[in-house]
Amino acid sequence: MTDCTLEVTKLDVIAAQGVADIVERVHWKLTATRNGASASMDSSLFLFDPNVNTVASGFVPFSGLSNDVVLGWINAEPVMESFKTSLRQQLNVFDNQPTSKPLPWSK
Repeated sequence: MTDCTLEVTKLDVIAAQGVADIVERVHWKLTATRNGASASMDSSLFLFDPNVNTVASGFVPFSGLSNDVVLGWINAEPVMESFKTSLRQQLNVFDNQPTSKPLPWSK
């Protein structure tokens, strides 16, 4: 079984439309672990472009954010399942490492 762990590593904020500390980008790290081996990737999720987006009525102020809220934003992205699959495939390489055997004619 593969365990996947998602960690928020940094939040980039901007001030726009009269609101301070709008989360513009979330930086994250995804780690898959199986049988003592692990594979990970770092990336970021762009959330807010003041030229396109408006501050929504459900806006959560920076001071009201929690780890669970931000993880929810990341996990809501459809591409996250592809990232998890990719890391699982990388771990398959560790599971299926070739072994060396003596030559059969060198007994």
